[in-house]
Amino acid sequence: MEKRLEKAYDLLAKKEYPPSKVYLEVGFKNRTHFAKAFKDRFGKTPSAVMNQLK
Repeated sequence: MEKRLEKAYDLLAKKEYPPSKVYLEVGFKNRTHFAKAFKDRFGKTPSAVMNQLK
């Protein structure tokens, strides 16, 4: 899971995919589970990370 979350962060940082598609690209089947795991790991939501990096 750690590797998938790191890859998700990288995809968001590079703006390759919006958060609504990143969870599928890294292998999560449920967007809610992805968002919770991401926030637990990084302390921010996927959308907040992408917006922060603009």
